[in-house]
Amino acid sequence: MAKKKKPTQPKPAAQAVQNDAQQKETAQLASEAAEAAAEIQEPVTSQEAAQEPAAGASAAAETSEKEKPEQPAKAEASAEDAEDVYSFRTLISDVKRVLTKYDLPEMLLSRCITAYFLTAGFWIILFRKQSMTSPILDWKTFVEKILTENRPIISIILIIAIFVMLTCVNYLLPKSKRVTDPCAAISAVLLFDAAMLWRANNFYLTAAVSFISLVFIYYELGKLKEPAFLEKVPWKICGVISLVLMVGMMFFIGTLTIDRHLVFGTASHDFGLFAQMFHNLASRFSALTTCEREYPISHFKIHASYIYYLLVPVYKIIPKETTLLAAQAVLAMGGAIPTFLIARKHNFKGIPLIFITASYVFAGYFVLPCFYDFHENAFLPTLLMWLLWAVDSEKHIASGIFAVLVCITKEDAPLYVLCIGLFMFFERKGSKILPRIEGLIYAAVSGSYMLFITKWLTKNGDGQLMTSTRFGSMMINPDGGLTEVIKNVLLDPAYFFSLLIKEETLRFFIHMMLPLLFLPFLTKKIRRFWLMVPFIVMNLAIGANYGYAADINFHYVFGPGALLLYMAIINLDDLTPEHKNTGALLAGATAFLFFIGTGTHHLSQRDTYLSGKDIFDEEHEAMSTLPKDSVVCATAFLLPHCCTRDYIYLIDGLDFEADSDRLITPEKYDYIVMQPGGDIGQRAIPQLEALGWTVYKDVANRIVIYQNPASPVPKPDVYAASAN
Repeated sequence: MAKKKKPTQPKPAAQAVQNDAQQKETAQLASEAAEAAAEIQEPVTSQEAAQEPAAGASAAAETSEKEKPEQPAKAEASAEDAEDVYSFRTLISDVKRVLTKYDLPEMLLSRCITAYFLTAGFWIILFRKQSMTSPILDWKTFVEKILTENRPIISIILIIAIFVMLTCVNYLLPKSKRVTDPCAAISAVLLFDAAMLWRANNFYLTAAVSFISLVFIYYELGKLKEPAFLEKVPWKICGVISLVLMVGMMFFIGTLTIDRHLVFGTASHDFGLFAQMFHNLASRFSALTTCEREYPISHFKIHASYIYYLLVPVYKIIPKETTLLAAQAVLAMGGAIPTFLIARKHNFKGIPLIFITASYVFAGYFVLPCFYDFHENAFLPTLLMWLLWAVDSEKHIASGIFAVLVCITKEDAPLYVLCIGLFMFFERKGSKILPRIEGLIYAAVSGSYMLFITKWLTKNGDGQLMTSTRFGSMMINPDGGLTEVIKNVLLDPAYFFSLLIKEETLRFFIHMMLPLLFLPFLTKKIRRFWLMVPFIVMNLAIGANYGYAADINFHYVFGPGALLLYMAIINLDDLTPEHKNTGALLAGATAFLFFIGTGTHHLSQRDTYLSGKDIFDEEHEAMSTLPKDSVVCATAFLLPHCCTRDYIYLIDGLDFEADSDRLITPEKYDYIVMQPGGDIGQRAIPQLEALGWTVYKDVANRIVIYQNPASPVPKPDVYAASAN
């Protein structure tokens, strides 16, 4: 049987009324709290406005009777706190958004570096142009100029303007392409350095500036957000830029070395003798000279430089002594092309590829020796870089050809091929046997040829003098030749090592290695140090006794410099891509700075020539009137201007008797050319006039040419047989 439900009891009427009153009172309190909060708070979003009354009503419903009078005060305090927190957070957010928008403060230092160094470089260039004021030599005057004529205000305006311009440019660029700040900072540092070092000819200043600049450049390279963009320049464009750099440097070297010759800066040794030699090579195919040793002798009995035959066709087309200087500029810079190819093969791309080529173009050991007249060693940079390219690419026929050409450049040049051959043998470890044997063949053949040719020169020519002069510090028996040197080095290596770094050679060592960032040493592959042997032997060891070998301004650095640069390239290739590209950029920048600091002073040759062009041309014209078949004697710096003839001799202090100071056998000459105010002129002119010699030409008391009254004199028949 189903249970009946108990009927619900209705609430008493009094209780219902009481509950209704409490609900109305609670709703009223919630409404008042919401209105009070709305009057205090700032306008809020529609979503917050919709949620707030409900939250207020819920809070009011849970508030006890005791807390009801305090509710408006608490709501007001809570609203004030919310207003303070919101405003501060909004300010911080807005500031961060603005700074991020303009890449600040991340790029703040970069823009300051750009603005400051551009402004500083501007004042240096302006004051040098206006009054030749140097910021180093005339630093007090320079500072005074900055502080006058509202220039401090101008400087501030320039700095601010540059900063604002960089900020605007950065803002307009897409984030993926915002590389202007680091690039601009690097450019500004290099511009300032170039302005400061221009024509300074100061090694220590250049080294100091380079060290400091490397820090700035390295820092800015680290700020690049997209370093991969450095490699995005197409290789063809890189090739064009590299070619422009190479041709520009050829023009720089060729023009200024010719100007140096035109202002009588070249001498009999080592230019006049080569000019006469090429005159004979072109006319007789004989390298005989009369001024190299003061008696007729073939230059090939002094140095085995048969490579000179390659220049004979060029000289026959343009038979002038200046042709040799122009050709030397081309030979010294021609190695930039194989350097570009080698770097490209080792995966250098884009801007780093250009900077590797710039490391060659601006290298002091390829540029500066060109300003010391003319030498066969100028062939070495181009030939060695092509040889290294052929070896690197395993072009066997090409490598063989260039190896032969290197060997016939000079009697000591086979040392380069020997070391490259040993490097080939050990570097190709694990490959097929034939490529390794190729290296041993190069080493054996070149080493044998070197021993043979030096022995032949000692026996048949003047080679012994060369060997004793260069290697004298390592010889006990002066007549022992090169074998004597090898024996002593092997028996006493301690003495050999003691010759390598001395106070006299330390500066040279830094000058060679700093533009390369000492990268030739940055390897654990000991086999690569075969390529450093020529630098150790031919520069450091020989330079301890023969100072010219340890001087970057002379031609002994042409060959070792090429091998060191190749070492730097292959060692860089072993690094991570980031460090590899950074090293290439730093090396190119340092080479550029050293060129500016130690090479641009040669521009004075052009200034000198242009300022005295008329008188220089008159002097050249006077000497060009000398009959080509006459026997001429001239002082050292005048001989190169009248040496394209069969008989030309040098007059110096050895042409006077020690006791009586009497001129020895002047009668064997038709003409004697000298400077009347020089030591030779003051000693010789009174004697010549006493013998009845007459003035043939006199140019402004700068050059005087005396003619023998018995001219023409009998000429020795030195060309009857080949002197080779």
